[in-house]
Amino acid sequence: MPRKLPSRKHRTNGEHTTDVAQSDLRRVRRCLERLEEARADFEASILAAYVSGESYRDIAEWAKLSHQRIAQIVKKGADDYKRGKSPGQE
Repeated sequence: MPRKLPSRKHRTNGEHTTDVAQSDLRRVRRCLERLEEARADFEASILAAYVSGESYRDIAEWAKLSHQRIAQIVKKGADDYKRGKSPGQE
């Protein structure tokens, strides 16, 4: 459950960011990093499912995405592979 946000007046001090705000910004960055890692893993698992013989529509149902989006992810994975990148690598 998300914690309650403090009022805005306690979060900044003029032009300088308070320690609380800095801590919150670092938390935002950590969450972004975890999100990017999870997205890369998600896309790699979609590619692996496709390579193992699953159809776009079957993968889409499990991934809660459209089959068109699955096709885009698979194409991107194939293109990355041709360029020597690992699945999900930026």
